[in-house]
Amino acid sequence: MEQTSVPTQPTVEVSSFMSRAANAFMSPGELYTEIAATPVQSTSWVIPYIIAMIVGILMTVAIFSNDSLKEQALRPQQEEMQKQVESGKMTQQQADQASAVMSGKTVMVFGIAGVVVIVSAAMFLIPLVLMVVGKLAFKCSASYQKFLEMYGIATLIAALGAIISLLMMYSMDSMYAQPGGAFFLRDSFDRHNFVHGVLASMNIFTIWQTAVVGIGLSKLAGKSTGSGMAVTFGLWLAWVLVASSMGWGGR
Repeated sequence: MEQTSVPTQPTVEVSSFMSRAANAFMSPGELYTEIAATPVQSTSWVIPYIIAMIVGILMTVAIFSNDSLKEQALRPQQEEMQKQVESGKMTQQQADQASAVMSGKTVMVFGIAGVVVIVSAAMFLIPLVLMVVGKLAFKCSASYQKFLEMYGIATLIAALGAIISLLMMYSMDSMYAQPGGAFFLRDSFDRHNFVHGVLASMNIFTIWQTAVVGIGLSKLAGKSTGSGMAVTFGLWLAWVLVASSMGWGGR
C-alpha cells in the first residue's frame, strides 16, 4: 500500500544572543520572524535586563558624581520643597534638612534603588500590557514569555540611547542635552509646561525602540507591520500625553 508523505514545516534555527542583539538594531523583521517561530529563549530578556540595570546604575552614579548635573537633577525636588515652605506645609528647617540629605551620598543610594524599581517595572509590566492589547486587538495567542522575549531584546536600543545621552550630558553640562526634543530646550525646559514635556519625550532612541517593538508585535500576532506599529505608537503617545500633563514629560 502506497504511503503518502505529509509535508513538514521547515524548522527555524535558533541564533545566538549576539546575532539576535545585532538584528535588533539592523534587521528587526528577521529577528522577530525567528522569535515568533522558535521556543522562548530566556537570554533574549535576561541579558538585556542585566544590561539595562547596569547602565541605569552607572548613569545614576555618573550624574550624582557631577556637581552641576546633580544640582540640575535635584532642582525640581528643591523647587517643590520651597513651594511647600511658602504654603506652610513644611518649615524652612525641614526643607533645609531635606536639602542636606539630598546633597549627601544618600540621594545616590535612593537613585540606584529607583533605577532597580523602574527598570524592573518596565521590563515586566510593559510586555504584560502589550500581551493584553495584542490579545484584544489581534487575538494574538502568544504567551507572556514570548512578549517578554520580544520586548526584552528591544531594550538594548534604549540602553545604547542612555549611554549616548550620558555622554552628551557630560560634554554639554546639561541634563537635557539628549538625542531628541529635549536638546533644543536644555536652557529653558519647564517641567510644568505641557508642550515642553511632549517635546522632551521625543527621544530618537525611544522612537526607534517603539518602532522595533511594533515590528515584534506584528510578527507575534501574524499581522502587518503597520498594524503592530500603530498599536505601539498609540500606546507610547498616550503615555507621553499623560506624563506631560502631570509634569513627568522627558523622564
